[in-house]
Amino acid sequence: MTLFEPQLQRIKDKLTKANSADADRKVFDAGTHQYRLNAPATEEQVLAFEQKHSIQLPECFRSFLLAIGNGGTGYQGSGAGPGYGIFTLGYNVAEDNFLRYDCILDPAMPEDEWQSLTEFEHGETNLSKEEYRLAAGKLFGGTLRLGTQGCTYYHALVLNGPHKGRVVNLDYNYMVPPIFTPNTSNFLDYYEGWLDAVIDRTLKAPQAPEYGY
Repeated sequence: MTLFEPQLQRIKDKLTKANSADADRKVFDAGTHQYRLNAPATEEQVLAFEQKHSIQLPECFRSFLLAIGNGGTGYQGSGAGPGYGIFTLGYNVAEDNFLRYDCILDPAMPEDEWQSLTEFEHGETNLSKEEYRLAAGKLFGGTLRLGTQGCTYYHALVLNGPHKGRVVNLDYNYMVPPIFTPNTSNFLDYYEGWLDAVIDRTLKAPQAPEYGY
């Protein structure tokens, strides 16, 4: 039995319960993803992705891909999940997405530090395209976009560092500081918490900071 096996089984059961609890599809985008995911990824597929980007996925998310599902038939091929759902592994990931960079984001990041880090976008700078690309890569490096919330907002997975495995909400317009999802230590807690909120009919709107901005 793996570390996450009991939780993975709960998630499988709760996907079925969520489907029944939200029969009228009141939850955002549920009418599209239908509380379904595609078949799980294979070990070979996951390993190929990791090797391509020189990373190792957090075990919580890796286990989800291998046991629960990999994408779906929802928006942009997403499977059931917060916002517009959870992307298929590798979707919306470019060669220069800086997945292997150290993640510098922190739940307690001071406002002045955020302003300094985003000066490349909003400050009076005259950066070359390459300098801009590197600054943007440094800012959200070490995170994997899990899915979209619309416009420039995404939920993402921290790939390394002290917050490895946690989910953070990111604004790719660099206007709103990152928001780490509270009361969750890893992706599986985040995903199971979303299912619980669907089943209990307590999913908040607006959803921030639990499941989006």
